[in-house]
Amino acid sequence: DAAQLQKETGLPGAMLEEHLRRLERRELVQRLRGDTGAPSYCLTGSGEAQAKALADTTG
Repeated sequence: DAAQLQKETGLPGAMLEEHLRRLERRELVQRLRGDTGAPSYCLTGSGEAQAKALADTTG
């Protein structure tokens, strides 16, 4: 619920939307690279570069 999130994060509406977009993008990147919850430094270099490039192009 957006109002609840806004209360929890203390972010104004526009910033909250941007925050949510970032979270969605991060989830997408994690799904695409098959993230198992391992920290990013456990990824192969190319996988991390791909994930970063994807995040940069989607945002």
